[in-house]
Amino acid sequence: MWPLAWPAVALVAATLFSLLLRGLLLSVLGRWSGSPNGWSSRLSQPLSFILEVAVILSVTITIANVLSTLVQRVSERKALGRPIAGLGQSVARGIVYCVGLLVLLAALGIEITPILTALGVGGLAVALALQDTLSNLFAGIHLLATSRSAWATM
Repeated sequence: MWPLAWPAVALVAATLFSLLLRGLLLSVLGRWSGSPNGWSSRLSQPLSFILEVAVILSVTITIANVLSTLVQRVSERKALGRPIAGLGQSVARGIVYCVGLLVLLAALGIEITPILTALGVGGLAVALALQDTLSNLFAGIHLLATSRSAWATM
């Protein structure tokens, strides 16, 4: 379990470092400017925005990699096939990257409510249209997973 803790420790350390760096830069810029409408007040907004985007991207990438590693370890422990492990890793990364993109869009000031609504309605339409195909796909994945684990226990 300790090898999985190092990415979390690195994430916390990078976040704390970036927040410390942001505070330090903003305090230095505040001391250098004599007036409230000086160049430091104009520079503090973009600098704060860039650091916020960097933290969001760092957290997203770190969580995606940690989940990918967890899926790989669980599939090795359960003796699942390589295609199932690869599919699980891809799905986990895709979900984390989509959530990270939505958080980034919200930080940019873009309304994500219409995007989420459209994704929900589109997902429902696709699920209803492909109901038989998706049931066959998940049944096949279930058969592959159970046959691999049954062979591993023999």
